[in-house]
Amino acid sequence: MYDIIIVGAGPAGLSCARNLKNEGFSVAVIEEHDEIGLPVQCSGLVSWNLGKFVDVDDCYIERVLHKAVIHSPSGHVIEIKKKKQVYVIDRHKFDKLLAKGLEDEILFETGADFVRYEKDCITINTDKGEFRAKMVVGADGPNSVIGRFFNSEPETVTGLIAITDENPVQDNVDLFFDRRITENFLWRIPRGNVTEYGMMGANCKVCELKKFFGLKDCKISGGLVPVKPSPRTYFDRCLLLGDAAGQTKPWSGGGIVYSLLCSQIAFNIIKDAFGRNDFSAQFLKRYEEMWKEDIGKQICTGKFWNGFLKMSNNYLLDLFFHSSKLMHWNMLDMDFIV
Repeated sequence: MYDIIIVGAGPAGLSCARNLKNEGFSVAVIEEHDEIGLPVQCSGLVSWNLGKFVDVDDCYIERVLHKAVIHSPSGHVIEIKKKKQVYVIDRHKFDKLLAKGLEDEILFETGADFVRYEKDCITINTDKGEFRAKMVVGADGPNSVIGRFFNSEPETVTGLIAITDENPVQDNVDLFFDRRITENFLWRIPRGNVTEYGMMGANCKVCELKKFFGLKDCKISGGLVPVKPSPRTYFDRCLLLGDAAGQTKPWSGGGIVYSLLCSQIAFNIIKDAFGRNDFSAQFLKRYEEMWKEDIGKQICTGKFWNGFLKMSNNYLLDLFFHSSKLMHWNMLDMDFIV
């Protein structure tokens, strides 16, 4: 029996696992895929805040950007120039770096099916047998098996990504808002020697993405993007973490920085739980209280974002016109906007 089983080997699960292993806990990481960081379902656009949680390494940095250009439905643009950098990272390489030192702990091609409580432990049933632990961390993404067991899943939309062989000429991120295409937004990101195009929304379609940007030859990927937290992220002997908890920015669906922050909180709570031998939901409730204290205000901006999503193109045009004159866009932080 393990001390802790972590389901999901993304940034949240790997970061938490590494901290726990370094503290001397026995850890198993259950991962359904056969390689860390694949398939890639994330743009990997991360603010300078990344450096607060991990060493920023050139091995996974594809570009360093300082400007975003926001496009209105009519073509009016707002330029946002930042003194502090934004990184375009290679998620495959980034995740593999986080997994260093955990080679013996990761169980690849192991799909979790359901959870069962026993007297002094919690059991994860998988397609490769049962695994028992004193605690479980569900870090298995927006389609979390663990979250589904507790009927506590995040609200999601669809994200689509198209990669072309175009060598980027622009040195900025482009964001496009047009209600005729999607209720959220579309984007263009310069990567290393390729260009990424994408869109996010409830009814995203590959044909619409390709038509909007005039794409022909491209590699398509995508997945679910959490835009609202899970109703609850703590239970007896169990915590939800990262995308499984919906710990993402509601305005973009990005969650790497939030996941790393919350994994540190989860680690501290788990360590305290073992110190007190108390794995009850009542004790683990502190985890949710603490992460909401740190990023709850940011996530609550989703209420305002939901109002923004309901605006027609005419209202969007008015908003762009007035905000370009009144708002200090360059002062906004990409992760912690309030």
